[in-house]
Parts: sequence; C-alpha cells; structure tokens
Amino acid sequence: MIRSILRLSEERIADLGCPKLLTNDRKTHEDVCDILVPFEKATHAVQGDQGVTASFVIPCIGGTKLQLAEMTQKYNCRFVLALQTSFTKRMALYENKEVFLLATALDPRFKLKWCQGSELEKLTIDLVHKAERVAAVKEPFIEET
Repeated sequence: MIRSILRLSEERIADLGCPKLLTNDRKTHEDVCDILVPFEKATHAVQGDQGVTASFVIPCIGGTKLQLAEMTQKYNCRFVLALQTSFTKRMALYENKEVFLLATALDPRFKLKWCQGSELEKLTIDLVHKAERVAAVKEPFIEET
C-alpha cells in the first residue's frame, strides 16, 4: 500500500484531496518500503500454494536475519533494531522446530548447506536415527523370495 502511494504523481495526490508528501516524508516512506522487503519476500516464500513450503522456513529466517543485520548498518535507526530484536525473538520458536529443520535438511535445494558446527552434527545424527527407525519398521514387511 505504501508503494502504491509513492507511485502516485504529486498532481494525482492533489486531485485526490490528500495532503502533499514532503520530500522528507517521501524518503521516510521509501526507507520503510526498503526495510520491509525481506519480510514480504519471506512471507511469499512460505505461503505458497503451489508446492511444499515448510523447507523454506529456516532459510527464510536466516536470510531475513542477514538482511536485517545489513540494514542495521545502512539505516542505523531504532526501527530496524526493534524489528531485528522482535524478529529474532519470534522466530526462535520456528528455528528450533524439528519439522522445519528436517524439511529443510531433506529438501534437495538446501540439504545441510545452511547448517554448521554442532547444529550440523546434531541434525545429521537425528536424520540417521530416523532413517534407522524407518528401516526397522519396514523390514518385517519385506518378503523374502
């Protein structure tokens, strides 16, 4: 919605009877749009209805965190810092959910590239254990010929 307002010419804004956007206001609105782009992209990635999206949750969180860190340097304002703090706090719940970790690890587009150190080791062990349990369940059903 903010973008649609910014796209309007000053004449069109005047025709609509809206107050004129001052240069500083326009710049502030443009900055807000730039700051919110990572959230828009992440939302579209995880809300798709044409395919599996659970595997996008972890990469989207990681990517958004990186972009927010870069924006903290670029904009150096409390708004970005507040977004960064709130995002990290709220996404911690999803970052630790096994379903999203496994979905991302098993997705051939991501595999375990996003994971490092002890997290990589733990996830690898978990995957091996799960595969062993699946194999143990399947074995009684395999008929010998």
